[in-house]
Amino acid sequence: MEMNMPHHPIPDGVPRGRWRCAAVLLAGCWLAAFGSFSADDEKSPAPARAGGAAIAAGDTLFVEVYRRPELSTTTQVDANGNISVPYVGNVSVAGVSEKEAGERVQNALLTILKNPRVTVSRSASPRAAMAPPRTADMQTQVINLNNGNAEVLSATLSGMNSAGGSISADPNTNSLIITDTPAVIQNIMAAITQLDQMQSQITQVRIESKVAEVEQGAMKQLGVRWFSKSSEVTGGYYPAVQQLLGTGQIADSLANERISGANTTYNNTTYRRFVDEPNLDRRLQVPLQAPTAGQMFFGLLTHGVDVGALIDALVQDNKAEVLASPMILAVNHKPAEIKMADEFPYTEASQSYGGMAYSVKFMDLGIKLQVTPHVYKDSTGPYVQLELTPEVSFAAGVSNGIPVRSVRSSNSIANVRDGQTLVIGGIVLNDEHTAVQGVPGISKVPVVGNLFKRKEKSRSRNELMIFVTPTIHEAPESVTWDRMINLTGAARRDMPALPVNETQGERRKD
Repeated sequence: MEMNMPHHPIPDGVPRGRWRCAAVLLAGCWLAAFGSFSADDEKSPAPARAGGAAIAAGDTLFVEVYRRPELSTTTQVDANGNISVPYVGNVSVAGVSEKEAGERVQNALLTILKNPRVTVSRSASPRAAMAPPRTADMQTQVINLNNGNAEVLSATLSGMNSAGGSISADPNTNSLIITDTPAVIQNIMAAITQLDQMQSQITQVRIESKVAEVEQGAMKQLGVRWFSKSSEVTGGYYPAVQQLLGTGQIADSLANERISGANTTYNNTTYRRFVDEPNLDRRLQVPLQAPTAGQMFFGLLTHGVDVGALIDALVQDNKAEVLASPMILAVNHKPAEIKMADEFPYTEASQSYGGMAYSVKFMDLGIKLQVTPHVYKDSTGPYVQLELTPEVSFAAGVSNGIPVRSVRSSNSIANVRDGQTLVIGGIVLNDEHTAVQGVPGISKVPVVGNLFKRKEKSRSRNELMIFVTPTIHEAPESVTWDRMINLTGAARRDMPALPVNETQGERRKD
């Protein structure tokens, strides 16, 4: 590129040497200001304005208002070249530098602030990066829940909101209050819809239990057998359907009895398999060991076994007594408790300034069963994982005026099929009875009366057994319906049968 310098004639009287020096100085200043030139410089774009390249549509800008975080924002230039500034509206910034954009935003904020200090940049400043983003398009929505708990869901969804957003719960209306950008709110609402719908489908588990005091060894006659030390669970057998309530005979050896095949024959009598799980120890997640005195242990009844019929058979033979038959309804994954205990009062003394102070306290004695059901499904169908904590307590004497409580408890996890019964045993109760028989009147005479009376001492060993049967209910209304069907079926079973040759119409005529 040729540099065209202006040409002026040298004034008269001015020495040519001085004029040359002035020309050299002028050329140096020109080069210092514009640099060197080449032929390619004619094709180079015009220099950018002060403050960087011009802002274009689609650029992301960080607008920081000094000491006013509610006005600071991260925004994007729209197709019209505008950005949205909180409480002000749109400000045109297309085609200008960052510095000029800051000045425009600053002028727009003069309507609400006295002396705003604004910085606009394409990269966030450290202070802006540390501050929570507060975008102009943040919205607040209130979502009413139909099934879920607002406080629980608020804690669950707290990690989904942005740094500047919030999720809070209103327990009075069971609602969620969400403040965030539209995109984040949309994601949160999608999660709420799914979780709220799943809450309506929460499975409930009806847990029926029977507590019975059974003569030791009686349950063995009806087929209940317990776990042993073998690698596979050993099981007993109960008679076939036509002899379900009979006593029957079973194999004697616990250690050598392995289950194989659907049925077996013993003494010309067919017995159905009692425990139908070759690796039940893994499903129950309890150690398999030979039970010892005073230790709780577990067993399973197969599907279709009527626990009530088994116990009724023992009651009729005076070998069992049903102490309680509680039933509770538990929500899936939520703990529930069955408590059958008596409160026994006792007096406790303590030293005080005025002397001895006495207070009455109570001690629970009885049976308590804490259970938490977990419903799962596998290839063969649904099953219930039961977290069980059975506890049996009874009085064991008095020490220093304070009653002593003997407690038997256990913690275990058992996987039980829907409708299958888990049996908890191992609590042995020793009862001693003394009966006096004698001739009325004369047997009460001192010394001589001993010749006319007799004392008989009897000792019995009974076992306290707890039967737990979980039943899965997918819908809440099925609980009442299923229970009504069970009660109706039991009522029909207990009704007297009509003679074969007598119709119901003929019976009504009588």
